[in-house]
Amino acid sequence: AWLPLDVTLLWPVLLDTLAGWGVDLRGIPAPSASQVGTNLGLLDIATERFGPVSGASDLPPLSPTIANMVELGYRGLWNDWLRVGIDVYRGWKNDFVGGERVETPNAFFDEASLASYLGNFLPPASADQIASIVAQVPAATVTPQEARDLYDVLVSYRNFGNVKYWGADVEVGAALGPSLTLHGTYSWTSDNVFAVVNALGEPDTIPLNAPKHRASFAVRYRNETFGLEGELRTRVVSAFPVQSGVYAGTVEAYEVVDASVGYRLPFADRVTLTLSATNVLDNRHREFVGAPQIGRLLLLRARAEL
Repeated sequence: AWLPLDVTLLWPVLLDTLAGWGVDLRGIPAPSASQVGTNLGLLDIATERFGPVSGASDLPPLSPTIANMVELGYRGLWNDWLRVGIDVYRGWKNDFVGGERVETPNAFFDEASLASYLGNFLPPASADQIASIVAQVPAATVTPQEARDLYDVLVSYRNFGNVKYWGADVEVGAALGPSLTLHGTYSWTSDNVFAVVNALGEPDTIPLNAPKHRASFAVRYRNETFGLEGELRTRVVSAFPVQSGVYAGTVEAYEVVDASVGYRLPFADRVTLTLSATNVLDNRHREFVGAPQIGRLLLLRARAEL
C-alpha cells in the first residue's frame, strides 16, 4: 500500500533548517496535511530543474536492445594512385535503451498553502518570502520499499521503442608522388536525436550521444632515403546532444589540428624518434559532457627495432 504523501510530517526538520539559516520559526505549531499541501517534482538531469509530476510510477522490466544493420560498401584503387572507399548503411534498434534518468520524485512544500499558513503568525510579506524559498527545496524523496538508501534519488534505464537511421562513411586517399599522400574521411548519420514513446507510453526524445558529421583531412610525407616522415591532420566534429546518466548537455562543435614528425637516426638506423603534437593550436574543447577540457599534448617517442 502506498504511504500517505505528507511533507508536514517533516515540520520539525524544516524549523531546524530555517533556524540554521537565521530564521527562527520554532514557535509556530506544525500544520496538518489539510492546511499545507505537498507537491511532487522530478529532477531533469539535463536542465537541472524539477518538473511537476502527479505521482510515482512502476517501471516495467527492461528488454534487451536488438540491433540490425544492412551495409553496402565499395573499395577501389584507380590508376594506382587514387583509393576510394564508400559505405552506406541502414540501422534499426528495437527496444532501444536510453541513458539513466531520475525515476524517484521529490516532495516539496506547496508554496501557496504554506504562505497562507505562515500568514497566521507572520507579516504577509515575510510569510510569502519564506514560503517561496522553502518551496524550492526538496523536503523528501519518494523511494520504493526495496531501496538500499531511502534518502537517495534513484536513476534507472527505460526502453524507448524502436529507432531507425541512415549513415554513410567515405574515405579517399591519393598518392601525389613516392613520398607525399593525401587522406580524407567523412562520416554522416541521418539522426542523432530520436522522438520515441517510452515503456510507460509517454512521448520522449533520446540522443544517440554521437555527432551527425565528422571529417578529417591529412597530408602525409615519408622519405625512406633520409629516414624522415611527417603528418599534418585536421579533425572536425559537429555539435551533438548527450544524455548519459548525470552527464547531460551538448558537446560543442570543435576543430583540431594534429601534427607529427619522425626521424630515423643516421648513426642507428634501427632507432626512430617521433614527436607528436595533438591539438597543436591548443583549441580547448570537450569531446563528451562531463569530460575535462582537452588542450595541446606533446609526446616524444623513441622506437628501436631489434
